[in-house]
Amino acid sequence: MAGITLCEPTRLYNILNQSYDCVYANVSDAEYLLLIDAREWKEYSEDHIVLAQRARKDRNGEYQVPYGADVETKLNVIVYDSNTSLLTDKGPAIQYAKLLASSGSQRPVNVLKGGYELFSARYPFLRTHQILYTDKDLDKFETCPIEILPQMLYLGREKQAVNSHLMTKMKITGMVCCKPQMKSSSLPQFHVPVTDSADSNIIDYIEKSCDFIGKHLKLGGRVLIYGEYGRSRSATIVVAFLMKHNHWSLELAYSHTLKCSENMRPQRSFVHQLSEWEKTIFGDVQTDISDPNY
Repeated sequence: MAGITLCEPTRLYNILNQSYDCVYANVSDAEYLLLIDAREWKEYSEDHIVLAQRARKDRNGEYQVPYGADVETKLNVIVYDSNTSLLTDKGPAIQYAKLLASSGSQRPVNVLKGGYELFSARYPFLRTHQILYTDKDLDKFETCPIEILPQMLYLGREKQAVNSHLMTKMKITGMVCCKPQMKSSSLPQFHVPVTDSADSNIIDYIEKSCDFIGKHLKLGGRVLIYGEYGRSRSATIVVAFLMKHNHWSLELAYSHTLKCSENMRPQRSFVHQLSEWEKTIFGDVQTDISDPNY
């Protein structure tokens, strides 16, 4: 029997917004996510988290496993109710999570911490009335930038950055553009005009990028760091900022970013420059970048 764990709101947010190839969202894969709303029908029908299906009950009001759910094959299984925050709670999310955990799930079943109330307060743009989704709907699912630091720092791609409506919904106040050509925007931007190539010196822009990001965050703003695909140059700046802002080693900053954005893959030469940045911050190198995982 799989266990039950708590899932932070930012974790569900990032699960919903992962993209395999910057074309199709991960949620277009039927085995990627099973998201269950365990609230009452009235609450669910008013609105719910995007892609959530309501917990099924029989005629006696007993919870049932969703039709055709194939719980044992799902990569991510998440249940939420109104506001469950502890695994010791006895609300409907915990009850339904226990059912799924005993019904063949191969991975821990996650209960959304703070439930719908906290998630919808943080991410109101991910609420919906839609109940049924076709394969075509899922193929066209529009992802948002990945959240690196909750309600502060985001990693994304140019297509998202030029969507002014999305930037407004996410309350983005500044952006770092990591590509040679920077498109105009009503938001303040810092330009990192480097190509995604082995001979690019991205380290020349790290200090000023960190200063720009830090200035916006200090004022309560939110910053999006973006490139063509949000994988290499922009991810490098994200890691560099985490190292300075949180005083994290390269290893810790890199692993945190990878946990948030599964597709981040900085150029090998950028990893070497991050190692130099680590030496600048700490006085010596703390991370062995010969590890093939970097």
